[in-house]
Amino acid sequence: TKSVFEEDGPVVFTINRDGGAFGGGAIDWRITGIADPNLDFVSKSGQVTFSNGQRSATLSIPIIDDSIQEDVETFKLELISTNIGRFNTTTTTDTMATINIRASDNPHGNLIIDNTSPYVADEDKDSGAIFITILRKFGSVGTVAAVLTAEDPNGDFDANNVPVVFEDGQTSVKVALVFTRDSIP
Repeated sequence: TKSVFEEDGPVVFTINRDGGAFGGGAIDWRITGIADPNLDFVSKSGQVTFSNGQRSATLSIPIIDDSIQEDVETFKLELISTNIGRFNTTTTTDTMATINIRASDNPHGNLIIDNTSPYVADEDKDSGAIFITILRKFGSVGTVAAVLTAEDPNGDFDANNVPVVFEDGQTSVKVALVFTRDSIP
């Protein structure tokens, strides 16, 4: 298994001929998996060629660095046929490799406080809390948890370190900062 970031460039594999290098020929390969050809990587099949006496060759699969926010995507490289001998098929690790493309974009998004209107509460008249909207911008893949910490030099809030949880696809959450009812105006 190989893991790469989108901006790392191509994934390079070395294909080795064991047990002799007489004659030239080719090994056919293909890619399967959930990553999309021509969106996440270039090519979905091809050939690796060997000259007479050549014991190893490289196979390079270019990874596409896009701006699409996505989670980890996986594809498999499989050696499928050859005209220069046979595969050592004792295990599939000899003829198959898994590649994980780790997105360089943040698919989970960025959390920000919605500051489109001021948050004002009156201790005597309101419900005893200020409700703050936290927005999830530029991505909403997966569950994300954070903690909202309010600086409170005057001791006006009962709660600090308020948990904030976004479920997969959720883009806003309201959290309550409960304030202390006191006689100080």
